[in-house]
Amino acid sequence: MAVLSGTAQQRYQGIGSLIVSARRLGEYREMFALSDADLLGGPVLDVAGGASSFLADLVALGGTGCAVDPHYHRPAAELTAAADRGAALARTAITTWPELYAEHVADAPVAYLAEWQHNLRRFEAHYRPGSAHYRAASLPVLPFADGEFRIALSSHLLFSYPDDFGHDLLLASIAEMVRVSAVEARVYPLVDTMGRPYPELDRLRADLAERGVDTELRPVPFRLFKSGTHAFVARRAA
Repeated sequence: MAVLSGTAQQRYQGIGSLIVSARRLGEYREMFALSDADLLGGPVLDVAGGASSFLADLVALGGTGCAVDPHYHRPAAELTAAADRGAALARTAITTWPELYAEHVADAPVAYLAEWQHNLRRFEAHYRPGSAHYRAASLPVLPFADGEFRIALSSHLLFSYPDDFGHDLLLASIAEMVRVSAVEARVYPLVDTMGRPYPELDRLRADLAERGVDTELRPVPFRLFKSGTHAFVARRAA
């Protein structure tokens, strides 16, 4: 079993510079190329959901699912405060390195991030620590049965911080997401927080193949970083 240790573990628990985000269902649709069948055909797992309103939006749409995050034993106020800090960090990054970001983000970072406040309000209204919808858990070990969810999603975590997670933890984490998925797991983006592609992608795909996991790089319409053009899709080999 791959585990984080020391500083990396602390950062994953939100003590360092990992950004807690507040994204909505519409962004998830674009990040993961989600269809209505994906969203409504069975339960969806959101891994490292942060303060996103995705699950609240999904339930309002008539779907079912669960979000996990190591912070989900905390009150909503702590999560929304962390997301506010995350928005400030993101705004600084966008204004410092605008050339890395999609034009609509680089040209209007304040307007882009203002949507987070609306998402936070929906998250706050739906979130209940310890409920069936919000479970305190983290990769690489998820407290669910094999195939319990139709699909599992994770955004802006695994490939975003490669120095913290490393190859072995990435491998174990994606394999774990596949285990709890009846159809497939999807991870976005395939670049780090400076828009750089993951350098060991071929090795990761080969190691997953040895574990009986098929992978593909799927084009998606979402753009934050200019280079964030694909989602990583993994499923049990036929």
